[in-house]
Amino acid sequence: MSENLFDFDQNPNLPTTDYDIAVRQSIPGYEAMLTMLTALFQLYLMDDAHILVVGAGGGNEISALSQTHSTWQFTGVDPSEKCWQWLNPRLNL
Repeated sequence: MSENLFDFDQNPNLPTTDYDIAVRQSIPGYEAMLTMLTALFQLYLMDDAHILVVGAGGGNEISALSQTHSTWQFTGVDPSEKCWQWLNPRLNL
């Protein structure tokens, strides 16, 4: 079994505050994906949906979806303590 050398808290390859920029630069069509995800969720989910976001990272998905549908509830999980410290003020947690 190989050791995971990437640890966002102990050995990040970028500052936590740059995560939002880096994710958009490294994933082609990221904004389009968020738009499509929002459209699909509006079509298939009920008004009282509770959405689990695994790897909540910078909170982009939660932010985009919550702006569209204020009655949805979200639970975000991420193993990075630094991400949570940065994310909480962004989402008013």
